[in-house]
Amino acid sequence: MLDAAFHRSLYAAEAERLKTHIYLLLGAAEVEAGELWFPEQLTEPRFSQLGSGLYGWVGNAERKTLWRSDSAQLMLPPDTAVGNAPVRVGAEHFYATELNGKALFAYYYDVSWDIDEGSRVFRFATLHAQDRLQAELTEYRAQLWRWLGALVVLLLITQALILRWGLRPLRQLAEDLTAVESGETEQLRGQYPSEIQPVTDNLNLVLRNEQAQRERYRNTLADLAHSLKTPLAVIRGSVTASRGQSPDPTLNEQIDRMDQIVSHQLQRATLNSRTLVARATAVAPVVQRLSQALDKVYSAKGIVFEAGIEEDIAFHGDERDLMEALGNLIENAYKYGRSRVRCSASRRDGQLHLCIEDDGAGVPEANRQTILQRGARADTATPGQGIGLAVAVDIISSYNGSIRIGKSSLGGASFNLILPGFER
Repeated sequence: MLDAAFHRSLYAAEAERLKTHIYLLLGAAEVEAGELWFPEQLTEPRFSQLGSGLYGWVGNAERKTLWRSDSAQLMLPPDTAVGNAPVRVGAEHFYATELNGKALFAYYYDVSWDIDEGSRVFRFATLHAQDRLQAELTEYRAQLWRWLGALVVLLLITQALILRWGLRPLRQLAEDLTAVESGETEQLRGQYPSEIQPVTDNLNLVLRNEQAQRERYRNTLADLAHSLKTPLAVIRGSVTASRGQSPDPTLNEQIDRMDQIVSHQLQRATLNSRTLVARATAVAPVVQRLSQALDKVYSAKGIVFEAGIEEDIAFHGDERDLMEALGNLIENAYKYGRSRVRCSASRRDGQLHLCIEDDGAGVPEANRQTILQRGARADTATPGQGIGLAVAVDIISSYNGSIRIGKSSLGGASFNLILPGFER
């Protein structure tokens, strides 16, 4: 639209200039002895310069050439007529044309001239090369595109800045939520605009309610465990008292199994109450405490425990879950290993990798998938593995992790725990 408007303005200006030149020719023309003549030097010097780009022409009523400017001597042949329309007094017309392969603008004006013998009709015409106008139009278009390009860049930058400023509270909210998820904080602490503040307030309310509900759930399960364990202890004591010093081994075994089933199912119920907030728990101190305790329990075996865990390796979850899962697996390693147990940890591809190895007999390949089946009932657990491995599998699965059993370089079994990490 801007280009078309500028184009029209250039055409209108060109038409006015050519019309002005016709008036100059009319003012310079003289009639002597019935003939039209012009002085050698006209007011506009370009009419006298050969090939200047500005040309003058006068024809009679039959559009036969009566006069042409010096500048048109090589441009306009003597018999060239300007305008195809018949001569009509008062008619004027501006148009684009082409002569001798050159683009021109032309303007003619038909006039009646009174002389002694009466009036005569003439057509005055001026022609101008289009080179200058096309150059101006090309320059304008180039400049217009430069300005439009700069304007587009400026608008894009402005839009990017507005979006960055407008979305800054949402980025802050996302960062605060990540901090809550990774366990760095328990609530959203940032200051937010009034449009977002209700959302953050509701999220904080949900977090507080979830934490309170989870704590109540744990307390209820602890009370339930205590309530169930006490009757079992009474039953065991009654059986011992009724049978003297030699209680029935089968009955004691079943009571112990009931105790394990209760513990296992309560542990599974606790896992279902997983918190929304995953706190970062250092792995090395937990492994150290477990190894110190198990060294005392299995002191007669003389197990050498090796730990290769960096201090910054962390588990994003409940410390009690980590203690329970690692405790069961490391205890199995102490139980079935001969002399060495090794625990290592690393972080690769955004995941936490924990590995517990021993130099025992290992796990037959045919049984590796069987003993890891998630949700297996406690009373159908693989013989020799006890309830601990099932608990460990449930805990790791509750964090969307996995356990893989392989052969250790120590000669025994290796239990590889893979847990999703919380990268910031």
